[in-house]
Amino acid sequence: MTNNHKTQHIPTLWRDSIGIFLPKPGKTDYNKAKKGCSTEAALHKVTHTIERRIAKKGYVLGVFLDIEGAFDNVSFKAISDAVRATKVDLATAQWIINMATNRFINLSHKDKSRRVQIRRGCPQGGILSPFLWNLVVDDLLSFTAKDIPGYLQAFADDLASLAEGNDLDIIWNRTCKTINMIEKWCQTKDLSISALKTQIVMFTWNTKWTLRPIKVGNNIIGLSKLAKFLGVTLDSKLNFNEHIINITKKATASLMQCRRAVGPTWGMSHKTCKWMFTVVIRPILSYCCSIWIRAIDTDYNARKLKRVQALALRMMSGAMPSTPFLALNHLTDTPDTILFLRGEAAKGAARLQAYGSLTLETIAHRKGTIKNHTTINKQFMEDLNIPPRATRDLTAPTMMLGRHFTVTTPRTNNTEYRTALQHTIDNITSETITCYTDGSLSDSGSGAGYIITTDNNNTTLEERSFKLPDYCTVYQTELTAIIEACKPAVHLITGHCGLNKHLHTIRKSSTSACPMCGDGEETVTHFLGQCPAIAQLRGQYFRDYYLSVNDIFDNHHITTIVNFTNRTKRLIVPEELDQTGVT
Repeated sequence: MTNNHKTQHIPTLWRDSIGIFLPKPGKTDYNKAKKGCSTEAALHKVTHTIERRIAKKGYVLGVFLDIEGAFDNVSFKAISDAVRATKVDLATAQWIINMATNRFINLSHKDKSRRVQIRRGCPQGGILSPFLWNLVVDDLLSFTAKDIPGYLQAFADDLASLAEGNDLDIIWNRTCKTINMIEKWCQTKDLSISALKTQIVMFTWNTKWTLRPIKVGNNIIGLSKLAKFLGVTLDSKLNFNEHIINITKKATASLMQCRRAVGPTWGMSHKTCKWMFTVVIRPILSYCCSIWIRAIDTDYNARKLKRVQALALRMMSGAMPSTPFLALNHLTDTPDTILFLRGEAAKGAARLQAYGSLTLETIAHRKGTIKNHTTINKQFMEDLNIPPRATRDLTAPTMMLGRHFTVTTPRTNNTEYRTALQHTIDNITSETITCYTDGSLSDSGSGAGYIITTDNNNTTLEERSFKLPDYCTVYQTELTAIIEACKPAVHLITGHCGLNKHLHTIRKSSTSACPMCGDGEETVTHFLGQCPAIAQLRGQYFRDYYLSVNDIFDNHHITTIVNFTNRTKRLIVPEELDQTGVT
């Protein structure tokens, strides 16, 4: 593999694929590509730009473009140029280029078969394909405002262009220039814009205005009252009424399909129906609700959403059609739809804020103008006491192109290595806990074991060996040894250990009471710091007879805690209990 990478050689088997013709029911036009999903961040930026201008009683001309067969038609030259322009090392870049541009497909239809070399496009279904397309389209997004005088956003092969202002002639000129530049860019990549799927919408609350025709290619595109962008329907007034109609229709249709499997005395259980509603139907209703949350303020939209939930709850409960919405929610322990959507909107806004993608408008809301979704979400977050971005436990993803570690393969016949290893072991501080693990596989079976020591291996804290099923590989035995070695301390810290409180919770013990003192539940807190039966022993190790578990973990080394636990002999699990997986 290393040599293949250095020489940029791609094995022939990797470059061959099999093409299968899969006709889709009800689909007559195979020139229309299916749109994919997106992120809240992409929709938030588009929606916020529109809201901000509408609030000023201006205009936003939105052009929603679709690049025809983007993944299938992009030229190999465009892919190669995009990869070479990155910071990826030359060998890897060329390896990727060779993989993408030297592919074959084997086609079979009836009694005919043919092997064809692919001349363009990203590998269909390949893990690198979205990345390669992103590299290509980044070139378009890097154009300056002089070339594209407006807001341009790309998500996969969907492009959204927004031109805003108060002068319709200026808006028209900016839009036409942007479309022309995108078309010229597409030609350099052997791509084209699908005029059939292009939608142009004027977003405004003004009623009297006119606009000159706009051309995409050789086609004049008429203005639409709405556009579906990344799964959300954006109407010209941005009230999202049409979006509510679409999602409730889709959710109701899905429920009707499921209803065939449920009857008054037969079919799916209540638990299964609720699971289906929670993981299938409700996500349809709540997708990107932080963007369109203002729509639920109208009674008409709120009732449509509630009717969908009521239908689902009647299915799972068998209640009569006349049962009120509120009663159904209580009977099935399901939160009200509107309250749930508000919570989901707050969480969506919190995610955007956590990643630094949430833009708060600076224009105060005035009567007679649109109310921005960020204003609503900000209030939701304040009501729910969602902490600000700085206090969240969030790690932003970063791309690591280089390897910041080294791998040393031990060689038993290497005297220098053995000397260095022995030197490392001999110089470990006395309070360090050292763990040695091993797994083995032989003709007689497989097994694993470990030993945990301290005081420079002079004191054994715990040791154990066990047989594993014969089908285990050497890798599995080694991994099992490491996992089992971690359990004594980790399980004690988490509470998932052989104390009665945990054993009773997982139904491995008939009681949760402490067997040593009989006073209270045997939790980690009770065992380590409060049980009177081992108070004298506790004083020897922790210099106090009764203390909190926080004091123990904060002020005492893990070695002391493990030694104390071993002296009590409380966590020595009988063999028959150990076989159940409890340690």
